[in-house]
Amino acid sequence: MFFPKNYNFGKLFQDMTGGMVEIFDLFDDLSKKYKDFDWYAKKSEIIETQVDHMVHDVIDQLNVSFITPFDREDLHLLVVELDNIVDYIDEAMHMINLYELKNKPVFITEFSTIYLDLAENLQKLVAETFKSKKDMALVSKLVIAIKVWENQADKIYLKALNRLFKEEKDPIEVIKIKDILEKLETVADNYKYVWHTIENMLIKMG
Repeated sequence: MFFPKNYNFGKLFQDMTGGMVEIFDLFDDLSKKYKDFDWYAKKSEIIETQVDHMVHDVIDQLNVSFITPFDREDLHLLVVELDNIVDYIDEAMHMINLYELKNKPVFITEFSTIYLDLAENLQKLVAETFKSKKDMALVSKLVIAIKVWENQADKIYLKALNRLFKEEKDPIEVIKIKDILEKLETVADNYKYVWHTIENMLIKMG
């Protein structure tokens, strides 16, 4: 009588992935221009805050909805994992602003290219997950694509780490670059948790 029996969680999650794509577009722009770091950090924080509001909307609806399309625990886990991805890329942009490296590391551009594909594929995967009639062949294709890009990110990380220790002689610069590199690698790692959660959600539905 007082609370909705159901709610459009699919729309809320699509809004979240839209914010995720937006922040990765911003990171891609930063990687290309590599200047005005403070502006990018502030813009990133605005997007991250907007996504935080979406997270609270999902959690609020989980608390009052009688019926949810998936288990409450899984939906809560999914919203936290998506939020983590946005948080980590936001933190990476703030690190770039803080450290102001004169020479752009090659891995920033390499990660950016992969992140755009990861974000777009994950956005499609989340949208398909909440459809009443799901195209499971498409779901499988998107999960495989995300796994491929995630593995590619691991290779970029290892190659960049190897290059860093071989070429950079300034220990302070090593620390700065390694911090940014590890944060960017963490972003890619979190995609693994998201697709794994979605697979589990779909398996439970049979």
